[in-house]
Amino acid sequence: MLTLFAKFIEICRNWLLQLISTNLNKSQQISISLCVISVLISINLYQSLSISTIFAQSKTLETTPVILDFKTKAEDSVRGDILLKNIEERKRTLYATVENVNSEKGNEEFLDPSKADQTTSLANWIEITRGVVELLPREEKAIPINIEVNMRAKAGKYHAEISWREGSTRSEAEAKPVIGKTLVNFEVEEEIKEELNVKSFMPAQRVFWKYPIIFTYELENKGNRPLKPEGRILIYKQNGKELAVLNMEGAEEIKQGETKKISRVWEYGKGAGNLKAILDVQYGKPAKRVQDTIFFWLFPWQTLLIFIGVSVGLVGGVKMIKKTGNEKGGNEETEKEKIYDIYHPKK
Repeated sequence: MLTLFAKFIEICRNWLLQLISTNLNKSQQISISLCVISVLISINLYQSLSISTIFAQSKTLETTPVILDFKTKAEDSVRGDILLKNIEERKRTLYATVENVNSEKGNEEFLDPSKADQTTSLANWIEITRGVVELLPREEKAIPINIEVNMRAKAGKYHAEISWREGSTRSEAEAKPVIGKTLVNFEVEEEIKEELNVKSFMPAQRVFWKYPIIFTYELENKGNRPLKPEGRILIYKQNGKELAVLNMEGAEEIKQGETKKISRVWEYGKGAGNLKAILDVQYGKPAKRVQDTIFFWLFPWQTLLIFIGVSVGLVGGVKMIKKTGNEKGGNEETEKEKIYDIYHPKK
């Protein structure tokens, strides 16, 4: 229609220009020129208004909002609404189609949802609760949409387009041009999991006769982030007195799924007997803590010699006391016998 109208205008212009070029007097040429200018202005104005009217009439469906933005984590679900408004004075039947959009570098490329990876396909996550939408003249309807994120969805930004087409059946509608659309921008947040586990904590042996004392422990990273643990080993007597603190200086980073075996050495101390060691480890942001406790025996040879010497001395002293007591008891018995013999002479 626009093409025919443009040809008509072009013919009118050419005719008017030929008319001006004919042999007319000056006043006639001025009058015709003014008429030509008026006609050309009117034609151009009418042409502009006609084109604007045609384009205005082409918008027959309003979709609100034009863009939907969501952000959530894997396995979560979100809900939203798209408002459809029928601009025309007739009943309409609409069908929705959803396609993935690759909008990197500003280039829009539609991707077939049936061929897409379920973990990265936003179109496969979108569910429109109404398969077909019927709108009466000038009617508005809110169409709910639900987005179920795939449980193995990869963190990142995804885009999809919900398009609306008109037709008596879906196949008929899909063959027609889009009359309304909504762009869906979706971001899957990366789920940060920080978890450290103490798999083992033990001394090199249960009884130590001398320093140094060696402790070994295994830390397992069960999260999805590399961790650099910090902490210490605290050593106590049975009465609760602190004997030493061994810091975890220069601890190495533990990657996700990795287990590292670490050793710490207590070079020298003054403790002896049954001792307690506590492994106290901190990791992550905000800081989390794991602990473990073990018991061990320590008998340094110096302490052992003193103990043996004291024990021998105590045993010897006890024996001397007993011997002295026995001798004294024997003398008392002899005196008693003598006295008895005086008052009771033997026959």
